[in-house]
Amino acid sequence: MNRTPHHIFRDGLNCLVRDHERFKIMFLQYRNPCASPTMKKAIVQNITSSLSIHHTIEEKHLYPLIKRNCHYGNNKIKTLEVDDKIISGLTNLLHKMNNEDELQMKSYDRTVEKLIGNINEHIQEQEEEIFPQLRDTMDEAQLEKLFNALESSKWWAPKNAYPFVPKIIQPLTGVFERAYETMGHKKTLL
Repeated sequence: MNRTPHHIFRDGLNCLVRDHERFKIMFLQYRNPCASPTMKKAIVQNITSSLSIHHTIEEKHLYPLIKRNCHYGNNKIKTLEVDDKIISGLTNLLHKMNNEDELQMKSYDRTVEKLIGNINEHIQEQEEEIFPQLRDTMDEAQLEKLFNALESSKWWAPKNAYPFVPKIIQPLTGVFERAYETMGHKKTLL
């Protein structure tokens, strides 16, 4: 299907690919041999915050499309949900870990590398299998609608995982986080 350059930019699937590219940049920053433990901890915080936003918008807007438009959509969703649980478990573990001495840093690095590996597999599955199937079933207007939905949802998506908060209330946690940001606290990359 031919698309104009304007629509390529405002394409929801390309929006997700751009987010994936930002994750890959953060992974390279983490792996930089000059990164100190303090820098690495900040990079991981940025990865996990951005990941929380990304997961929320995918779950709300992408997963229903996969279910409707992809071959074996329900099975794909189940696979993605398992991936999400593994990634969530690793991010929760990282929040509890220290990287203050050499032994702790080795354990921290191994856990981050597991997280990066899982995220990269998730990205690869989406970009190589799922997105091409979706692109075949969506026209320019639908891709632009997805783009608008994803971008507007980033505003209210929570930056931190709140497993104890019911899903129906989770958008409010994102709004409260953004209000907190306006009082001078740092934003994430996405």
